[in-house]
Amino acid sequence: MESLIGNKSDFAIQVMTENNLAPPSAVWGRMCLWVNNTMLGDYTEAHCGIYQCVHHLIEVVNILDQLSSAIIINKCDIEAYNYLKSAWLEPDTDEFGEPSEVESFHKYNISYGLAEMFDKEPMFFLVNTSDGFLKILMQSKNNQDITSHTTSVKTFSNVISELNTWYKQQSEALQSDNA
Repeated sequence: MESLIGNKSDFAIQVMTENNLAPPSAVWGRMCLWVNNTMLGDYTEAHCGIYQCVHHLIEVVNILDQLSSAIIINKCDIEAYNYLKSAWLEPDTDEFGEPSEVESFHKYNISYGLAEMFDKEPMFFLVNTSDGFLKILMQSKNNQDITSHTTSVKTFSNVISELNTWYKQQSEALQSDNA
């Protein structure tokens, strides 16, 4: 069953279970994120573990208030992306050679905890702009452009909550002999 949770022009999750699943089974399927009509993830990647994505996104919602830092917010999008990428890839020092704050910035890389359908994506970072909005910073697949997409904290949280409800329904159906 395919579902679109949210609105692709703002923030949405497109998700489905594989058609050939028979109870008892885990929830295997396909998933991608949509932010401002930009797709993140490979929706053609079949038989992926949906649990890992749902669990990770719930964890992200639980730390949204921690994804805000003046160090990041005061930088332009390109500088912020490069700073976060450097903190992720070179955890010992930042671009100025100072001891890195990788532990505090590690959580900004929300692509890290997602499943195999996001393996081909460049890193993308989530920043809470502290004004009720979230900014997703990403590098395009085909070139080196850094793009920024926004959605509200409320929309992001609501979509993740609805995804969790969808996942629980699918999981329950796949555990039942009456599915």
